[in-house]
Amino acid sequence: MAGQKTFINNTPRDISLTLSIRAGDNPANTAGQQTITIRANSQARVTYGNDSNIYLNGLSVVAVGEDGVFGEQEFVVTRGAPIDNLLNMNSVVVLNGGFVQLTSHN
Repeated sequence: MAGQKTFINNTPRDISLTLSIRAGDNPANTAGQQTITIRANSQARVTYGNDSNIYLNGLSVVAVGEDGVFGEQEFVVTRGAPIDNLLNMNSVVVLNGGFVQLTSHN
């Protein structure tokens, strides 16, 4: 079964979210990318990867507002690192704040 997560955008801006999908379980391997748009203060359930590629290697967030364009990237370098656990040990990823602050939970 492919990977699935709910992404919640609690920011006042629409965001473009690009997921970096891991090939297998080694963060050095990439299986591609998937981009979605999530409106301000809304959420999206996303299916990504496939049976063999269920982990995320990172994400890129771009938010456009009246006051500018903002971007942030977070990528996994080592298994078990905080960003790896945030993205891969939880079913819900929350983007908070005036721009973006990541949290997650099951």
